[in-house]
Amino acid sequence: MTIKMSICYENTSDLSFDQEYYLNQHIPLARTAFEPHGLLYIDVYFPLPSANGEQPKYRAITEIYFTDLKTATTCLNEAGKAVMKDVKNYTNSEPVHFISEAIMKC
Repeated sequence: MTIKMSICYENTSDLSFDQEYYLNQHIPLARTAFEPHGLLYIDVYFPLPSANGEQPKYRAITEIYFTDLKTATTCLNEAGKAVMKDVKNYTNSEPVHFISEAIMKC
C-alpha cells in the first residue's frame, strides 16, 4: 500500500510564493531529509488557469510518496519539523496537508 502525502498552497489574493526557492531549495531539502526514512519520490505541480481563464484554487501542489503508513508517519515525526521550518523562506501561506492511500496508477 503506497501512501501519498499531499501539500497544497491555496491561491489567495495575498499569497506570496517563491517558486524558484521552492524548486531549488525546499524540495531538495525535503528529499534529503526524507530519503533516509523511506521516501519513494516527490511530484510537484503548479496548476494552470482553466480554459475560461479562472485561476486555480491552489498555487502549488506537492505529492510525497512512501511505501506504507508506518514509514510515512515515522518520516514525518523524525524529519518533518526541520522541513516545515523552511516554509517561511518561500511563502506567507500555511500549507494544507493530507495523507491518502494511493490505490491505483493507470
